Amino acid sequence: APLDSPALTGTPTAPTPETTAAGIEIATAAFVAAKVAQLVGSAPETLDTLKELADALGNDPNFATTVLNKLAGKQPLDDTLTALSGKSIEGLIEYVGLRETINHAADALQKSQNGSDIPEKPLFVQNIGALPANGTAVAANRLASRGALPALTGTTRG
Repeated sequence: APLDSPALTGTPTAPTPETTAAGIEIATAAFVAAKVAQLVGSAPETLDTLKELADALGNDPNFATTVLNKLAGKQPLDDTLTALSGKSIEGLIEYVGLRETINHAADALQKSQNGSDIPEKPLFVQNIGALPANGTAVAANRLASRGALPALTGTTRG
């Protein structure tokens, strides 16, 4: 056979180039098999062919663009949101400025206590107008007319 562009017949052999070869070496079957094995690498068996990869990507020829466009539609990271994401409940309360409101709510009278949580009951009675300012007598008529007490007799001193 001529040395320049020989027509080979039978099963010709050639040395197998290193898998790093990228020149004009002859690619033997062993070289090609090694390169394919490198390409497949440790891919799971369900993704080790081009068809399986295409199916997994939805046969989208513009998969990279599709993914980039979808990512572009997501909310960008915001310094404030990023900082808040790691905060505790206490940290969030401080950030949104609710500490004073929560403190007031914690000190507030609770409806379910029906007045049992009033700290100074005589002062409370005076403040709602059930006791005259001089503190000498309970305004029994006022309390009774509001349904607060069925009846009162006598006097109360504060």
